[in-house]
Amino acid sequence: MRKAGFKSGRLRLAAAISTAAVAVATTTPAAYAQGATQRFDIPEQQLSKALLQLGRQARISIAAPTTMTKGRMSKPVSGDMTAREALERLLAGSGLQFTFTSANAVRVTQAGNASGAANGGAQQVRAGQGQGVLVGSVRDYRTGAALKGARIEVVETGESTATGDLGDFRFARLPTGEVTLRITYLGFPEQTETVSVVGGLANRTDIYLGSGATTEIVVIGQVSARAQALNQERARENTSTIISDDLTGQFDGTTISDALRRASGVAFIPNGDTGEGANVIVRGLAPDFNTVTFNGVRLPEGGGLGRSPSLDNILADSVSKITINKTLLPSQDGSGTGGLVEIETKTPLDRPPTYVSVSLDHARSGKEFVEDTSMSGTASVRFGADKNFGISVSAQYRDKTLRSYSVSPSSVLLEYLPLRDDNNEPAQSFDFIDPRRTQPYDASATTFYASTLGVGSSENRIKNLSLNAAAAWDIGSHTLLNLDLFYSRAKTDTAGTNGIFVTNSGYELLPVDELNGEQRYAAVWQGADGRLTGSVARSVGFSKRSSETLVLNFKGETNVDSWQIKYRGGYTKGERKIPYAAGISNQSLSLSFSPDMLLPTISGNRIAGRIVSAFAPASLNAVDGPGLTEEGFNLLNNFQSINHFATQFNASAGKNERVMIAGDVKREFDGSALQYIQVGAFYEDSSNSFDTLESTRWIGFVPLSSLGIELDDGEVNPRYGNFRQLDVASAKAHFLKLYQGGSATGLNKRSSIIDPRTLEDGTSEQNLAAYLQSAMQLGKFDVIGGFRLERFNTSSTSLYGADIFDESGIEDIAFTEANRRLETLSASTTNILPRLMINFRPMENVVARFGYYTSIARPRIDLLNSQIQSTLLQQPIYGPNGNQPYLLVVQGNPDLKSATTQNFDISLEWYFDNVGAVKIGAFYKPTKNSIFSNPFIVSEEVLSDILPNDPRYDDPNIYVRFEKPENSKYKSWIWGLEASVERRLDFLGEALKDFRIYANAVYTKSRITSTFFYALSPTNSVVIDDLRYPSNPKFSGTVSARYTKGRLDANLTYTWQGRQTGAGVARGDFTNAISTLDARVQFETKLLGSDLRLFLEGADLLHGTGYAKVSFSNQFGPDAGYRYAEGYTGGRTLRAGMTVSF
Repeated sequence: MRKAGFKSGRLRLAAAISTAAVAVATTTPAAYAQGATQRFDIPEQQLSKALLQLGRQARISIAAPTTMTKGRMSKPVSGDMTAREALERLLAGSGLQFTFTSANAVRVTQAGNASGAANGGAQQVRAGQGQGVLVGSVRDYRTGAALKGARIEVVETGESTATGDLGDFRFARLPTGEVTLRITYLGFPEQTETVSVVGGLANRTDIYLGSGATTEIVVIGQVSARAQALNQERARENTSTIISDDLTGQFDGTTISDALRRASGVAFIPNGDTGEGANVIVRGLAPDFNTVTFNGVRLPEGGGLGRSPSLDNILADSVSKITINKTLLPSQDGSGTGGLVEIETKTPLDRPPTYVSVSLDHARSGKEFVEDTSMSGTASVRFGADKNFGISVSAQYRDKTLRSYSVSPSSVLLEYLPLRDDNNEPAQSFDFIDPRRTQPYDASATTFYASTLGVGSSENRIKNLSLNAAAAWDIGSHTLLNLDLFYSRAKTDTAGTNGIFVTNSGYELLPVDELNGEQRYAAVWQGADGRLTGSVARSVGFSKRSSETLVLNFKGETNVDSWQIKYRGGYTKGERKIPYAAGISNQSLSLSFSPDMLLPTISGNRIAGRIVSAFAPASLNAVDGPGLTEEGFNLLNNFQSINHFATQFNASAGKNERVMIAGDVKREFDGSALQYIQVGAFYEDSSNSFDTLESTRWIGFVPLSSLGIELDDGEVNPRYGNFRQLDVASAKAHFLKLYQGGSATGLNKRSSIIDPRTLEDGTSEQNLAAYLQSAMQLGKFDVIGGFRLERFNTSSTSLYGADIFDESGIEDIAFTEANRRLETLSASTTNILPRLMINFRPMENVVARFGYYTSIARPRIDLLNSQIQSTLLQQPIYGPNGNQPYLLVVQGNPDLKSATTQNFDISLEWYFDNVGAVKIGAFYKPTKNSIFSNPFIVSEEVLSDILPNDPRYDDPNIYVRFEKPENSKYKSWIWGLEASVERRLDFLGEALKDFRIYANAVYTKSRITSTFFYALSPTNSVVIDDLRYPSNPKFSGTVSARYTKGRLDANLTYTWQGRQTGAGVARGDFTNAISTLDARVQFETKLLGSDLRLFLEGADLLHGTGYAKVSFSNQFGPDAGYRYAEGYTGGRTLRAGMTVSF
């Protein structure tokens, strides 16, 4: 409980249900409370319980000291009547009477004493016992929904708290007698309630907001969701952004990634096949720097290699709220440098006593790029006289088909090649160009030409099923127990084609003196003999995969006097199975073109009389295809000469399992600056594995037509339909025939032997944490601080492997089999993480925050457990001069330390009563022990410990490359500015009062020092110290306008995400900026006693099917560079749906 300004929501005291006072409060006007007719159904029972039920049903406040109700039974009340008539029947023959003391409050007294007896009784208890406990809830009058984050202040003492996830609050030690509660909630007028507190036992009051005639701010839909979110953000001890369901329990978004993508400070790594975001970036930091929990348990990563779970397949139907914690307290996870994302499902106690909801929606985009159908249902029921035990079940099913196509020049050449640093010869590979040099290397040579073009298409059929079952039990207002089971499964069938037109095999290096009079080498396509040669290869791939996520979570909370005890445990499993990832490839076909097969603009582009390229100059705006005439494309599509090369598939599986147990104890203090002390512990045991289960190939050079495989009709990839691809349906039929045990004439089956020891590969981690946290109130300052101790024990088991290929490229199988062995390595790390949060609240709706916390980011699992692998290629074609054998050694490193970040955060938050806020903030995050894969020269002694004893390794001419992940000795940092505004426009006049605007923007600047391979360096590497963080967009933001009136809710939203740095950050690789314009119109009404919600939604409205939503560029100036990949995912999509709830 935070008495410093606000207190945490759910604090309960162990006490009997027969309370010292029963108070159920509401803002119902007196005329309604006393005169309106409604239905009551209250059985004969203890009088204290009966009064509690009547107050809830009538939504009025009833104060009755236990000294009067103890031992008395009520009369049954059933039927349609006024609240006054119901009270008269209930109290008949009890010797008690009642009086309406205000518009929304009733006092029960001894018969014949309308005022003094009650006060006298309270005074006697106060004299004898001094203090009492007050528990209660704050709810919306219209829907009965819990209002989270409402502020409750005791006027007489100044003590305050905030409601929790069930709208509940608790004061442990209040003076007995009458106290005045002041309730504020953004979206409702301020309200005061007078309640009686009797010492020694629990007193209860349930408060209803929103019945008055002046209450119009919160009515429907996402405005109420924003009110829920902002009230909780205002009340929290740390800096956070919250996405909440609305007061009817509806959550905005089909998946978690849908819901997150417009949140302030959040960006996504787009999926090239779908254009959707799967992994979250928070404040410019990549997914592995963020932590995602589900009901308090870390979500697993099903691939068994990483730490960042995919969010695009987790459906959101049963989600109550998502909290993005941007500063962390000692009681929160040790990781989460960018942010801690907490996903929480809705408890059945936060729903009506009986609730059923069914939803259906369908989406479609142009040219059938997207077909998406989703249906969901929820049923919830609460039991007991006080409805304090509940169960709920939710199910959501989604069937989505995504089609996309792509174009990519996988090799781009400069018009003039740069010279190597060690001589005046042209560089033949980027390995021989210093990574610190930037393109185009020569200021006068800025023209690029593609030398290859890849054209592809894919279709993904994704079937999602999510199930959530929950049970909750509120025991006597002192203990709350929750049990949640969440299961999600995604089955994906993928089919894709790819064709590659290659011309660089025909390129020659032509010495010219055209660059400022200096000799350079131009790469020209046309050979000295006048030939224009190229090749074409086509392939088609299929995969069937499934991913499953299971989260089982138990949590409980018990309150005894000033003590609060929390306990929780959980089990999670993420599993990814790939029965087959298959491909069919054809034998590369050599082609010879004549100049008249080229467009005039292409054939006329020459250097020293030679045709430069089959492509036009590359640009930043688009990827251009080959400049071929119809005759040239006919040669490219000559299907009769295409032979099969290989049909192959691999089967694999990955798994991540976690078991967690945690608990903490909090002691609250009254009447002093020290508000509470909290201690806790956390233990988690996780295991990760990834295994290749099968690998099979069918080899044979036979015509594709003899296998029943055809070319497509040219419509699959409309960007380059004249470059025809293999037909997916006929190719898949061929593969399935082989996969299911069949055979094909001319094909020989070869199955790789999977070493059974690979099934023992894996990594296990044990995480033990303990923390101390306390809070103080110093005037208007709240100070929360402490430290967290994190210890990790890691054990990694890997299969050591060594391969040798002779000068003809033939593998020595016997050597490979003889030199495999399992090795297990272990390591431990300990981190002490100090954390501090200072909140200054000069006014109720203004909060200035300063936060400091230390966080860690654990290395990816595949870095801790990358198979130790050495490969010797004896062909003498490697090295700087292309005349050496090549030895590559790749080794994991279980000794990797966690990347440790010192996080500094400052922000100012100003909230508006009519549901709005202005927030500005800044953050700075310096990090040490960053992790990167480090190529370097190693001594013979080091290699001798890794390599087998074989004379073939003794050749002194071997060119060696050794890679091992290491912690960087250089510090990296990121800083940023974040701002958001949300405002109702009523201050601009009556005409705009129903409009709202929302905008957020984030700017980040980062620097990371990394090591890059450089073949000409004595150490094989160079250090570059001015790089941006990977996947870091400098800018991202959202602007939204909303109109809400009556039952209509409409909004228009524009979201922009700046370009993200790619893997090759040293050479300016970027994922280009992404922007979307989305709109939604929602209407609510009543239908046959149910609540009906209809909506129409448009996504990505600015872009059609010809827009490349995902694209990649190599850019080294405002207008200099080239685009090297484009992905087309369909553009604008329309979705319509409905929800019916009872």
